[in-house]
Amino acid sequence: MKKQCSVWILVVSLIGVVNAIYLTYLKLFSSTFCIGTGCSTVLASPYSTFFSIPVSVFGIMAFVGIAVMAAKQMCRDKNMSAGIFAVSGVGCAVHLYLIGVQWFVLSEWCLFCLLSALIMAIILGITLYGITDKTRLLQYSFYTENPVWCTLGVAFGSVALVFLTLVYYGVVPFNSGTSPHAVVATFDSETVTQNELDRKLGTQLTQLNRRIYDQQYQMLESMLLDYDAKKQGVTTAQLTKKIKRTSPPITNADVTAFFTQNQDKMNGKSFEEMKPRIRRYLEGKSSAEAIGEYVSFLKKKYTFRQFLPRLFNVTVIPNPHQKMTVGPDNAKLKVVIFSDFECPYCKRAHDELKSLYNQYPEDIQLTFRHLPLPSHSGSYMKAVAAVCADEQGKAMAYTDLVFGNLDPQSNEKLVNYARKINLNIPEFEYCLNGEASKQVIQADMDEVDRLSINGTPALFFNGEFHGMVPNGPKLDQLLNDYGIIK
Repeated sequence: MKKQCSVWILVVSLIGVVNAIYLTYLKLFSSTFCIGTGCSTVLASPYSTFFSIPVSVFGIMAFVGIAVMAAKQMCRDKNMSAGIFAVSGVGCAVHLYLIGVQWFVLSEWCLFCLLSALIMAIILGITLYGITDKTRLLQYSFYTENPVWCTLGVAFGSVALVFLTLVYYGVVPFNSGTSPHAVVATFDSETVTQNELDRKLGTQLTQLNRRIYDQQYQMLESMLLDYDAKKQGVTTAQLTKKIKRTSPPITNADVTAFFTQNQDKMNGKSFEEMKPRIRRYLEGKSSAEAIGEYVSFLKKKYTFRQFLPRLFNVTVIPNPHQKMTVGPDNAKLKVVIFSDFECPYCKRAHDELKSLYNQYPEDIQLTFRHLPLPSHSGSYMKAVAAVCADEQGKAMAYTDLVFGNLDPQSNEKLVNYARKINLNIPEFEYCLNGEASKQVIQADMDEVDRLSINGTPALFFNGEFHGMVPNGPKLDQLLNDYGIIK
C-alpha cells in the first residue's frame, strides 16, 4: 500500500476513534448535545447495544485497530493492508445494517452514527485505492501471510481492557440501561431519563423490587426442593406431602387459644362459626413452617448460595452537619428513620424501634432524620428542638417527650421539655433560635428529595425501605438475615 494512503487512513481512523468515543459517552451518560433529529431515540434503542455493551465500543476497537495497523505500516514498512481491508470491510457491513435499522425500524437518524459509517467507508475506499493488485483480495494467502492478526489482537484487547477497567471501577455502567442518565423515552423534543422516571416512582420502586426479589428467592427455594425430590426418586408433590406429615397436629386447645387471643378480630362471630377456618389456618401455617425448616436443612445439605441483586437497597447519605444516632457504628442492623413529630404512625414506629433497640443494643443502630410535613404546623420547630437536644447528647430522651404530645407546641413548651431532662437551657435556647440547627433539618429535607420519599414514616433497614416497622415473622426473618437472632 502506498505510504500516502497509510497517512490518510491513520488520520481518518483517529477521527473515527474520537467519534466512537463520543458516541459511547452519549450512550452511557445521555448528554444533551447530540445533533440529529433522532439521536436520543437511536441511542436509547436496544439496537445500540450488543450483549449489554454499547455498539460504539466495538467501533472504538475497530478504529483503534485500523489506526495502529496504519501507523505500523507507515513507520515500519509492514504490510498491514489485509487487516485494514478486513476490519473496514466488516465495519462497513455492520454500519450498513445499523443504517437499515435507523431507516426501516426506528425511522430516526443519528448524525454521529452516520458519520461513523462514512468514516469507515472512506477507510475502505482508501484501502482499495492503495492496494495495487486487487486480485489478491480474493486469495486466502493475502490474509494469512501478512503479520496483521497479532497487531489487531493487541489493539482490540487494549480497548477491551480499558473499557472493562472503567466498568470495574464504576466509571461507566456495564449495562447502559441501568445508568441513571440513560434515556428511556422520548416524545416531541423531550427526553425522559431513567433517573427522572425512578424519582417519579420514589420509594414505590424499591417496594416493587423487593417483591420481585422475594418471588425470585421463593422460586430458588422451590427449585431446591425439586432437586432434592429428584435425588430421592420421588415427585415434589410426594416429598411435600411427606414433609407436611412431620408437622405437629393441631389440637382443639390450639384452636381455642387462637380464638381467645384474636377474638377482637373475629367480627363478632362465635367460636363454633370460626373453628373450621381457624383449624385450616393453623394447619396451613404448621405445614408451611415444616416445609420452611426442611428447606433450611436442604440449604445446608447442598451448600445453597444465592446471588440475587438486592435492587431494593438504597444508599442513604448521612447528614453532613449532624448525626442523631444511638447504637454502635459496627451494628449488624442500621436503621434510618425519617419522621414527623405530629404523625401518629411516626410515634408508633418510634416506640417500636426503641423497643427493638432496647432488646438488641449491641446489634442495632438507630439514626433519626427529619421530615416535617407542611400540613403539621408545629413539626418543624419540634425537629429543630430535637436537633438541639442531640447537641447535648439527649436526642432519644427528648424525642420521647416530644412524641408524647402530637399537638403543635410553643417554643416555651419545647424549652420546658428540655428542663425535664436537665439540658443546659441557655445553650438549648441559643440553638433553637440559631441557623445551625435549621441547616441540619434542611440537609435532611434535601436527602428526602433525593430519595423521593413521599410520606412518613420512611424507614431504611440497612438500606431497604419500609413504610412501617416489620412485625411478627417478617421482623424475625429480617433479624435472622442480619445475624441478630438464629
